[in-house]
Amino acid sequence: MKKKCLLLICLGIWACEDIFEKDIRHKQVDVLAPPSGLETTRTTLTFVWNPLKGASDYRLIVVSPAFKWIESYLLDTVVETCRFTLDLPEGEYEWTVRGLNSAYESRDTISFFRVISPEEGGTEP
Repeated sequence: MKKKCLLLICLGIWACEDIFEKDIRHKQVDVLAPPSGLETTRTTLTFVWNPLKGASDYRLIVVSPAFKWIESYLLDTVVETCRFTLDLPEGEYEWTVRGLNSAYESRDTISFFRVISPEEGGTEP
């Protein structure tokens, strides 16, 4: 009887670890590219961020010109990796990425950038 109870307790603890997710609600994803404030003539951009401990997926949203005044909702996708490539026309954009797991979402990290014409120049090297 004692062995059965001990086995059930051990199985219960093991099962609970699989069920409980890390609470990431107060964390933010560290974005790498494109950096906030970038002005670029490139129309193909790769969005890159550092992995967030406890996140299994990431929700990436791109809007134009800004979240406070959305004229175009260009992208809303969930990805498993820490990068996503997107073609964009000239314009102003804001993007956000948040970490996800089966129970929680992290806080948004919002960045802005502009895709400009080659005549306007740009801040890229």
